[in-house]
Amino acid sequence: MMRLNNKTPGNKSKPALLLLHGWASSSQIWSGITESLAEHFCIYMLDLPGHGFNADIQCATVDQFCESFHHDVAPLLPAEYFLLGWSLGGTLASLLASQTSRVKALITVASNPVFIAKEQWVEGMSPAVFSQFQQDFHVNAQSALQRFVMLQTRGSATARADMRWIKSHSGGSLSVPSSVSSALQWLAELDVLSCYRDLDIPVMHYLGMHDALVPAALAGQLADSFSAHKVRRFSHSGHVPFISERSLWLKCIVSDLQSLVEKESDEAGLLRSRAITVDSHATNSAEIIDKRSVARAFSRAATVYDSIARLQKNVGEGLLKLINYGQRSSSVGNPSILDLGSGTGYFSRQIKCEQDKSSVIELDFSAGMLDESRRVSCLLKLIEPALVQADFERLPFKAKSFDLIFANLSLQWCSDLASAIQALHALVRDNGVLAFTTVLDGSLQAFRRAGVALDDGPHVNNFCNEEQLLQCVQQSLFGLVEWKVVDHIETFDTVKEMLVSVKGIGAGNHRRDRSPGLMGRDRYKKFCEALESTRNASGQLELNYRILSVVLHREARVDC
Repeated sequence: MMRLNNKTPGNKSKPALLLLHGWASSSQIWSGITESLAEHFCIYMLDLPGHGFNADIQCATVDQFCESFHHDVAPLLPAEYFLLGWSLGGTLASLLASQTSRVKALITVASNPVFIAKEQWVEGMSPAVFSQFQQDFHVNAQSALQRFVMLQTRGSATARADMRWIKSHSGGSLSVPSSVSSALQWLAELDVLSCYRDLDIPVMHYLGMHDALVPAALAGQLADSFSAHKVRRFSHSGHVPFISERSLWLKCIVSDLQSLVEKESDEAGLLRSRAITVDSHATNSAEIIDKRSVARAFSRAATVYDSIARLQKNVGEGLLKLINYGQRSSSVGNPSILDLGSGTGYFSRQIKCEQDKSSVIELDFSAGMLDESRRVSCLLKLIEPALVQADFERLPFKAKSFDLIFANLSLQWCSDLASAIQALHALVRDNGVLAFTTVLDGSLQAFRRAGVALDDGPHVNNFCNEEQLLQCVQQSLFGLVEWKVVDHIETFDTVKEMLVSVKGIGAGNHRRDRSPGLMGRDRYKKFCEALESTRNASGQLELNYRILSVVLHREARVDC
């Protein structure tokens, strides 16, 4: 079982900070800074599998490491914490942060989201150089590791002193080279660019300007690709700025993280002063949907979404026919339209094609989906779309902004559907329309039955039933035009195809009370066997979706 090496816990009333070291190192590398950090944070340290305190733990793959982290380590951490990783630890920290909503901010130090350069990410180590190092490591591990230490300190103004420090704080990894072999392969395989796109927490990257392992040009590429991330460069450092420029590095860490704590405190005070209350009726799935998890899942699915989203396309096409869009839009003139949960922009482009004088805004809470819409529009040589990233329940628009709000299979992610419909009413102009589709209770029955074979925990999102939704509509100020429930059945030849379909469209389990981490090999096998048992008489696997399509109309107000 992987264990925390919690040497300097500090005052547990302070914000928590978890530190992850790099390859062929251990948590001893932090010895020079933990005392200073403990004045401001409660410090937790983790030795990677095969390193230091966890030298006896072996994880052949990154997935095994993540599973072990969520199972063994996460329960030992506070409910919320900052996560800081150096080198390989920074890449792993990025992956872990994308898998949980407990991380409040991510700091990477001398870390590259893609360590080995490739066509999509050129600022990395040459594949040939890395391959040669791997060969040298297997031939003479001690010699290769000694050279690796030299590379970490090269370019630093204090290179000799830094090298002595690293050698004396290696945690025994240099004397047990076999224990770090698996993690070396992780460096070659890891690519966390999608994690960077998915994260909606503060992210900071600390880089040494003379780093021989991570190109200095990475700073510019990170700034260009992820404008919301903060990038700091340490002008006198190589790969270990927390050693080479310790005082400045500590000052930056404390300043950056404390500013986040203070900002969070100010925002919490503002919310308390507003005394916000929420009507929670008619949304039994409301408080347990993890929206950050939903956004990350859709971002991961973005590049393949259109190729597998058959259900979404069929349902959306039906909704357009239901509202008779072409006739309705021509009667308005130059309609203003909001595509709520626009995804890759598939229907936004279709609406624009149908009525080129319409003004369409694409809104989604997934940055990856919006990026994909922009990419597709560019490929098709269309005008760059108007994109907005926002929560469906915190829309940044003025009252009566739209003639049509089109929401295809997106409102099920709202925490309070009744309040969401009321808010959308305020955004619709007189004689305007809200048209939406949503998933009803009773969907994904095969997954529910397979989940029962594992445990009593939730394995499928909860969805509202028809009666609850009708109550939401009746209590709104809209007039009901259309109400249509249709059962859709998708068939698959293999369990893998079924799982790829669900995961690919972002429809996995996003409940906050879901089991943390990965399912595990044995439980996954049992889950698949349970799905296999649901084959129909034709030998196919079935996945059902119960879909509601609704068209609502805002009547023009007549003042007497």
